[in-house]
Amino acid sequence: MTVVLIIIAVLIFLITATLFINIRFEYDVLNNVGKIKVMLYKTLILFSSGITISDSYLNLNKKGNKVIKIKIDFNDENFQFVQDLQTYLFHKLYPTEINFGAVVASENPFIASMMGSTLGIIINLLLARAKNSVRDVKVTNNVQTGFRQNMFKVDIKLSVVLSIYDFLWAFLKAYKAKVRRREKKRRNKQIAKY
Repeated sequence: MTVVLIIIAVLIFLITATLFINIRFEYDVLNNVGKIKVMLYKTLILFSSGITISDSYLNLNKKGNKVIKIKIDFNDENFQFVQDLQTYLFHKLYPTEINFGAVVASENPFIASMMGSTLGIIINLLLARAKNSVRDVKVTNNVQTGFRQNMFKVDIKLSVVLSIYDFLWAFLKAYKAKVRRREKKRRNKQIAKY
């Protein structure tokens, strides 16, 4: 009996355990090169990859010259599943820190200044909205302007807290939505046959 209680206690602890996830996203728009890294507790790397976009594919460049191509198709069933998962997770994530950095540079100082200040205003509005939603979140915005070369780089760091229970809940909700879409397609095909 005590073994069963210990197993139940361990399961409850694992499900309610809080995960601290750090996400770092860097992307150079002009050179079409970027990186994404997802870490757990700032030490354990869950996912790390280089990013490029070509045609309608998102290319994840892994170690050993391995490239994973993901088709950017909004009607694709897998893409809709990821989008549903993201929607459900968004309501369960608790952000603790949002850092936005960008370098906007142009050989024309007028263009660089206008683009840098416009981007800074837009990002400040988005960060103010995030700060309004979650009062404890720490936000920083660092948009730099340069005048010697053409450059547009973005660097986003995000730290969030998520429980395993909330992740499992979001995953199951997204899976149920996927099953419903599949059933609806199947019914529509059967109706179209008649």
